[in-house]
Amino acid sequence: MKRRIRFKKNSGCGIYVLLVVIFTAAMLVFLRSDFFSIKSIEVEGNSYVSEETILACSDIKIGQNIFDFKAKDIQNSLKSIARIKNVSIVRAYPDTVKIIITERNPMMYIYNEGKYYTLDDEGIVFEADCTNIASGAIMVSGFSDITIPEVGRAFDFSLTAQTQTVYEVIDFFKRNNLIEYVSEIYISQSGYYYIYTTKSNVIKFYSLASFQSNEDMIKYFLTNEEGNIMLEVIEDSNPVYKIIDIN
Repeated sequence: MKRRIRFKKNSGCGIYVLLVVIFTAAMLVFLRSDFFSIKSIEVEGNSYVSEETILACSDIKIGQNIFDFKAKDIQNSLKSIARIKNVSIVRAYPDTVKIIITERNPMMYIYNEGKYYTLDDEGIVFEADCTNIASGAIMVSGFSDITIPEVGRAFDFSLTAQTQTVYEVIDFFKRNNLIEYVSEIYISQSGYYYIYTTKSNVIKFYSLASFQSNEDMIKYFLTNEEGNIMLEVIEDSNPVYKIIDIN
């Protein structure tokens, strides 16, 4: 006679699965509850872009569930505002969202065809036809045959020898923390570069090579000389000092 072998059903496994399903469902209900409804939206780091503009562009709403938006989408939307450089979105659970803004700051203004264009330290044009010139940035004028890109795009400093020279000179000032000593770079029709300082001095040079071969002298001149002096730097030659009258 054959004996039938009966296997006991593993009821413990089924109960475990059921508990997991119930717990997951409960968590989903909890996460979608009013406990996680947004009650506060905080904007930090903005000085020029208004809070109203940032909130409108973010499209985050009071009462919305805190999990109902993608931070990456909000960042991309806000970075479409040319003045905004970086955005961080922080969910402060259970009911607060923080929008942390890093704005672009002017490092130079390029005067071209009757307009002032504002550029940051990355060369991004973030303002066209500027009327409010901020201190601590360098004015650049006298470029010939250039086209300024549209707002939000980077200016290509490799376009011409003039633009490349200006880029290298400003990069030297930036690397050596000398931006605050310089107010303007002017390129004359004869091809000379004039750097006007905040101490009413002038540095004159003709080529990038002449500037780079005298960088130590220029650094000293910017930080130590008093006013009304012109320093003309020439490649493979001693610099020339002149007393000038700047009205």
